[in-house]
Amino acid sequence: METKQEIERRVKQKVHEAWNEFDEIAKKRNQTDNNGPTLLLTNYSQNEQMIKNKREKDEKRRKEKKRKRKKEIEKRRKEKERKKQKEMEKENRKKRKERDKEGDGRDKKKKIKFSQNENK
Repeated sequence: METKQEIERRVKQKVHEAWNEFDEIAKKRNQTDNNGPTLLLTNYSQNEQMIKNKREKDEKRRKEKKRKRKKEIEKRRKEKERKKQKEMEKENRKKRKERDKEGDGRDKKKKIKFSQNENK
């Protein structure tokens, strides 16, 4: 277990470190360079910060456009696929109907009715 003196020493050290950080922040607040005053808690000047923010926004916008474009392309692809599927189903129905007619000259529905009448 730590002694009271060790605890006090650690607390004093932490307080000292905190005051040093506070002094650094105060220095940065008043510090300027060729690009304008340096922002608090950063190493960037205001101009550098604005440029960085603009770049981030542009990058975000590009990513959003790319995502929307992909989404739109996927939507069109799915729509084409659906249309193609419907067309194939339509063709299959036509072929089935023609096959049934060729089989015995009757439509499939008529064929079912005829077979039901025979069973009675």
